[in-house]
Amino acid sequence: MARLSRRHLLVVALVVVLLGAVGATVLPRLTTARDAQAALETYVDLVATGEGEELVQLAEMSASDSPAAMRTAVELLDLATERIEVVSVGDVEPLDEVPDVAGSDELDSFVAASVRYRLDGQEHARRVVLGRLAGERGDHEEWRVVEGLVGSLGDSVPEVPGILLSDLFLGGVHVVRRPSYDASVEETEQPLFAAVYERQQRIDPWFTSSPTPLSVVAGEATPLPSVPLEPTKQTEERAVALTWRQFANCRPDYSITCPVSLTVAIDHGVVSYDWWRGWERRPDVELHGDQIRVTGARLRMATPDGIVVLAFDGTATVGMGSTGRPVVDRVRIKVDE
Repeated sequence: MARLSRRHLLVVALVVVLLGAVGATVLPRLTTARDAQAALETYVDLVATGEGEELVQLAEMSASDSPAAMRTAVELLDLATERIEVVSVGDVEPLDEVPDVAGSDELDSFVAASVRYRLDGQEHARRVVLGRLAGERGDHEEWRVVEGLVGSLGDSVPEVPGILLSDLFLGGVHVVRRPSYDASVEETEQPLFAAVYERQQRIDPWFTSSPTPLSVVAGEATPLPSVPLEPTKQTEERAVALTWRQFANCRPDYSITCPVSLTVAIDHGVVSYDWWRGWERRPDVELHGDQIRVTGARLRMATPDGIVVLAFDGTATVGMGSTGRPVVDRVRIKVDE
């Protein structure tokens, strides 16, 4: 066997060194990509199918400037009525720029991939960005999602007469963090994972809406359209009682707060305080939505021409007062012809 010359030995040694250098560069990159891809797939799977204690990992993987808000998002996701159906998960690619998001200064080696999913009959695509914890060179658990399958809520407007904005409930959970229609009120935005939630608006214990589906798309602000609020039994009882209290002001002394006082004084010329002679027929007082309806009233009153029966119907509006309780405005009388 021929012996290698000194020159050949140097060439072989140089090749070995170069291959080692290339391997030292390529292998970490391959490991980084493999770990990031594993983290991405774990994240997407948790958003799609994770349940209960499994979702604790989802909160831990999500970089956020409000960990409490992210924990709430995970709690709400577990209550969602429909979860995403994953269509495809792309391969991660390195990012040259540093994303301007919460926690990015604690991360490095940013990567991104496209995720396609189906929700509520529609297909959507979202870029998911991950970053590795700075200084860490471990497995996929060292990666954090900085742009994920998360959306938010749009602005809301009041739904009932009065000054109060109803509270939002998703899956029965009161969502405190959300933008306000009032620019003077500062509220932290509540992130929501892509899913369909059961939405209900309430002003406890007075008004509530019927449950309706709310579809949240990743990367978008989901609008909250106005929904009708219906009075609860407690509101109905209070509104009816407040309406009867107005008629109680008609006796025994004349009071301007009596709903029929102006009709009695102007149309029938009654100036005496002692005009009330009781009900010939007590009216029906019912609450329909935010409207009080007074029907079939027949009131007996003393006039200069003797006892006269005043037949009338009436309406009034129920709203929320400054004390946070329902109020009824003055009953508007319509006298029967």
